[in-house]
Amino acid sequence: MGREEVAGTPADCSPDRMGYDLTVYTFDLQHRAERVAQLQPDELRRKAVRAASEKDAGELWSIVESYLVTRGARGSRVSRHTLQSYRQGLQVLLAFCDTVSPTLGAALKAWVAMTPQVGERVFAVTTWRAIEISLSKLRVEAGVEYGRKHVHGLRHSAGTRVYVETKDLLEVRDHLQHRDITSSEIYVEYARKGKPKVNRDW
Repeated sequence: MGREEVAGTPADCSPDRMGYDLTVYTFDLQHRAERVAQLQPDELRRKAVRAASEKDAGELWSIVESYLVTRGARGSRVSRHTLQSYRQGLQVLLAFCDTVSPTLGAALKAWVAMTPQVGERVFAVTTWRAIEISLSKLRVEAGVEYGRKHVHGLRHSAGTRVYVETKDLLEVRDHLQHRDITSSEIYVEYARKGKPKVNRDW
């Protein structure tokens, strides 16, 4: 009788097997990402333009996945849930592209033609750094202290505030549109950190 039969656990669910599977998955992910990232900039641009014009979901995903793994904060440790969310977002975008009316397409082309300083982009602000610069200018006009905080901090502040006011993790999940409530649990910790200690007067 094998060990897995005694324990009542199939062999492929053992901790050793799961650790092995995770290692293989991580190396495979890293390899795929680096293969795309090592392309010359012009070649990568051509690949992206061709994939976008043909609405090739597989090719577009390989580029997005590569960017998340090679440029993202967590690297190849990026969670499957995060990758799945980005892939779903790409699918939604491609589905939307199929529904863009000729009128909307013409309007966007006219807008691009009227704003040559922006280039071939719909939005002038395309990076988190540009958003921070815009936000910094706005705070000067509003007389608000900025303190070099990241823009994403606004999302954390919103999630923390919702939890402080409602004490309801489901409200936080719905407000921030988290797929899984475990992603919302960090806001309980944020709320506790901002709260005075119970024994502060002892």
